[in-house]
Amino acid sequence: MDPSVKLLPNQGEPLSDHKRYRRLVEKLNYLTVTRPDISFAISVVSQFLNSPCQEHRNAVIPILRYIKAFLGKCLNMKIKVMLKLLDTLMLIGPVVLLIGDLLVDIVSSLEATWFPGKVLAGEIITSFVPSNDQLADIFTKALRGPRIEFICNKLGTYDLYAPA
Repeated sequence: MDPSVKLLPNQGEPLSDHKRYRRLVEKLNYLTVTRPDISFAISVVSQFLNSPCQEHRNAVIPILRYIKAFLGKCLNMKIKVMLKLLDTLMLIGPVVLLIGDLLVDIVSSLEATWFPGKVLAGEIITSFVPSNDQLADIFTKALRGPRIEFICNKLGTYDLYAPA
């Protein structure tokens, strides 16, 4: 999604078939589970499900073109990368940590009293992460191509259709 594009409610002509827009965006939302590169863009267009306008539909078209251009890109998150991401996401709010089908913990900023103790005991080691290396940016900001590619590589995404 182009960072310079600002979408607003009631922006342009209302869509005659808003249910079609809703179904498309809801399906794209499911795709974000394995495609973190589209998470922010989908979160933006999801804000207009109740009364989408022409401009909102126009914002979905580049997302579809991007998905088509990078059809095989998907997420293969390693545990180490997942824990780095979890550390960042805990600052945002409640997080459920799953490893495979195993529920490890439910953490929130209010309930995370165990975390500081583990840090102080040296059981969990935290380190400074510069702004340029924040993996959660892909979920919270509109980024351009090279930055998306950098973060996707850090998260362990790969192209299913790339030659072996």
